[in-house]
Amino acid sequence: MYFRCGSVRDAEVVFQGIACQNVVTWTTLVYGYSENGQGSLALQCFYRLQEEGCKPNARTFVAGIKACSSVAKQEELEGDGQKELPRKEAALKAGIAVHLRAGKAGMDTGIFVSNALVDMYSNCGSMLLAREVFEKIKLPDAVSWTSLIMGYAENGEEKVALEMFERMQRRESYCAPSARTFVAALKACSGLVAEDGQRLAALEKGMVLHSQAASFGFDLDVFVANTLVDLYGKLGTMVDARKVFDRMVRHTVVSWTALILGYVENNEAEAALDLFPCMIASNSRPDARSFVAAVKACTGVAAKEDGSRVDHGKQLLKVAALEMGMFLHSEAMRHGLGSALVLGNALIHMYVECGSLVDAHKVFERMRLRDLASWTELILGYAESDGGELALSLFEQLVDRNGCASLDGPVFVAALQACLSLSEKEAGTAMDGKLLKAKALERGMAIHTLATKAGLKPHDLAFVTNCLVDLYAKCGSMADASSAFLSIDSSSRGVVAWTVLIQGHAAAGDGVLALEMLQRMKATGIALDVKALAAGLKACEAMADVSAAKLLHWEICRLGMESDPVLGTCLVSCYAKCGSPADAQQAFDALPSRGVVTWNALLAGYSHQGMTSRALGLLEAMREEGVRRDAVSYLSVLTACSHAGLVDECREKFEEMRREERVEARIEHYHCMADSLGRAGEIDEAVAMVRGMPHEANEVTWRSVLGACARSKNVEVAKVTFELSDRAKDDASGAGYMLMANTVQS
Repeated sequence: MYFRCGSVRDAEVVFQGIACQNVVTWTTLVYGYSENGQGSLALQCFYRLQEEGCKPNARTFVAGIKACSSVAKQEELEGDGQKELPRKEAALKAGIAVHLRAGKAGMDTGIFVSNALVDMYSNCGSMLLAREVFEKIKLPDAVSWTSLIMGYAENGEEKVALEMFERMQRRESYCAPSARTFVAALKACSGLVAEDGQRLAALEKGMVLHSQAASFGFDLDVFVANTLVDLYGKLGTMVDARKVFDRMVRHTVVSWTALILGYVENNEAEAALDLFPCMIASNSRPDARSFVAAVKACTGVAAKEDGSRVDHGKQLLKVAALEMGMFLHSEAMRHGLGSALVLGNALIHMYVECGSLVDAHKVFERMRLRDLASWTELILGYAESDGGELALSLFEQLVDRNGCASLDGPVFVAALQACLSLSEKEAGTAMDGKLLKAKALERGMAIHTLATKAGLKPHDLAFVTNCLVDLYAKCGSMADASSAFLSIDSSSRGVVAWTVLIQGHAAAGDGVLALEMLQRMKATGIALDVKALAAGLKACEAMADVSAAKLLHWEICRLGMESDPVLGTCLVSCYAKCGSPADAQQAFDALPSRGVVTWNALLAGYSHQGMTSRALGLLEAMREEGVRRDAVSYLSVLTACSHAGLVDECREKFEEMRREERVEARIEHYHCMADSLGRAGEIDEAVAMVRGMPHEANEVTWRSVLGACARSKNVEVAKVTFELSDRAKDDASGAGYMLMANTVQS
C-alpha cells in the first residue's frame, strides 16, 4: 500500500518490522522500489534476498527484470542530451545477468518472465535480444506483441513495428490486440512522420489503425485517443485531431497537451493559446509538458508579431507575446514546475524570440540542471541579438566546465553565429584589395580547432563546416573558406556548402569564380535551389555583367522558379545594379506578388542610375498600392534627391518619413540630408542638423559636411567641422585631411 502511495520510507519501515521475511515480502520490496523509480535499490534487494537464502520464484524474477527496466529509464534521464546513448549499458548488463539466473532456475520460458524480458531489452535499446526472447515464446499473448511493437516504435524501427502489428493479425499467428497494442502501433506511425517521404504513408496507415481500433471498441479509450490526437497533430490534420478530442468521454492533461502541441506545430499558435485556459477551467492540472506546449505557442505568436524597436533600434521587442509568456512563466512557478529542465529550455527560447535576453538569462541562471540545449539556446539568442561577445563568453564557460568532447554540432554553430555577429561590426583591414576581419576570423579559427577535437558525428561536422565556410568568407578569408569546403567529404557536400562558398566569392567581388563554382555544383548533379541561384545573381551583380544575369535568368525560367519572390527580388536588384533598369522593371512586373523588399530593390536601382523622378514616382506608387514604405525605401529616395540637388524634395521626404510613416531616421538618413543641404550651400543648416540628430556623429557624417564646405569655400565652418571630425578618431583613410586641405587651398 505504501509503495503504491509513493511513500517508500514507510514501506521500508514496515518491511524491516516483519520478523520472518519470505520470498513474497522480498518480491514486494523489489517491485515497490522499481515502481518508484529506484531500480538500483530494487536490484540490490533482488540479489540480497538470494543471499538471505530465499529462493526466487517467477514473480521475483519478473520484479528483478522490471528493476533493470527502471535502471534503463534512469540512465535515459541522466543522459542529459549531450550524446546519444544507443543502449543503456548498465541496465542491459544487469538485465542479462538476471536473465541468466532465471535461465539457470528454469524460469525464463514462462509467459510472464518472457514478457518482462522483451520489455526490459526494449527499454535497454537491444531489440535484437528482445526479438530473440519473443521468438522463443510458444504462444505470445497481447502483452508479448505489444511490448515488442512498442520497443521497435521507441527505438527508431517504426516500419518493423508496423510489420509486427500486421503479423500479429495473420491467421497463423493471430492474437487479438489490446488498446495498448494500438497505442504502440500508432506511436510507430508518429515516428514515420519524421522520415522523408513517409508522411502520406503514415497518414494512410494511421487512418487504417484508427478504423481498426474503432472496430475493437478502443477508439474512445483515453490512451488510444490521446495517441490519435498526437498522431494527427504531427501529420498536420488538425481537423481530425480535434474530432478525436471532441469525441472523448473525458480529457486528461495528456489529451489537452497533445492538442495544444498539435496546433503549435501546425502554425496555429493563437488557437493553441486559446485552449490553455480551457484546460485549466476543465480542472485538468497542467504538468511541465503542458506548460512547454503553451510556452511554444507564445514563441509562435512572437514569430508572427512585428514588435517594436527599443534601445535606439538595437533590440526588437515582441510585447504582446512577452506578456503572455511572462504570465505562463509565473503560472508554471505557482504550480511548482519552475525547475523542470525541458520547461526551462522552452522559456529561454521564448524570451529570446520575444527579444528579452535579460529574462532569458535569468531563467538560465536559475536552472538547477542545464543540458546542452540550455546553453545553445542562450548562446544563439545573444549571437542573433547583437551580443556576440556575451555569446562567446558563455561558450567559453561551457567549454571550461564540460570540455569540448561533450559538445555537439548545434552549440558549435551557435558559437560561430556569434563570430559572424562580431564580424558584421568589425571595420576590418584592407589587405591585397580585400577587407579582412582579423579579430572575428581568429575567434572562428579557435572554435574550428575545438570542433575538430570534439569528435562530432559526420552530420554535425558537415553542419559546422558549412558555418565555417560562411564565417571565413564573410571575414574576407576565401582561402580558409575554400579549405574548409574541401575538407568536407565530396559525397557530403550538399547544396548548403556549395551555396555559402558561392556567396563568399560573390561578396568578395570575385563574380567569375562564383559563377564557375555554380556551374561545378550543377555538374556534380546537385539540384540548384533558390539560395544557390540567388548567390549566382549576386555574383552577376558583383561583375555588373548583364549578359551573365540574363543567362542565369533563363536557367531560373527553365527550372520553373521565375515566380519565386526571393529570386524575383534578386533579379530586380541584379538588373538594376548591372545598369539595366528596363530589365529590372520587366522582372518586377512579372512577379505575381511584390513585398516591400522587391519594391526597395527597384527603387535602389533607379536611385543608383540617377533616375530621380522614377524613384519619386515609385515611392508614391508604393503608397497607392498599400505597401508600407520603410527606412530602406526612404534612404534610396533621399540619396537620389541629394545627388540630383533636389534639396526641397529631400526635406519633404525626410519629414514625410518621420511624421507620416513614423519611420525612425537612421544615421544614414541624416548623412543624406547633410549632403543634400551641403550641395545646396546651406552649410549652417547642415551642421545644425548633424549636431541635433539622435545619433553620435562619425567620420562619414563630418566628411559629408567637410565636402560641402570645400564646394562652397566656407573655411570658417570647415575648421570647426574638421576639429569635430578629428575627435571622432574614425578617419583611417585621411579623407578628412584631404578635404580640409582642398577647402583652405581654394
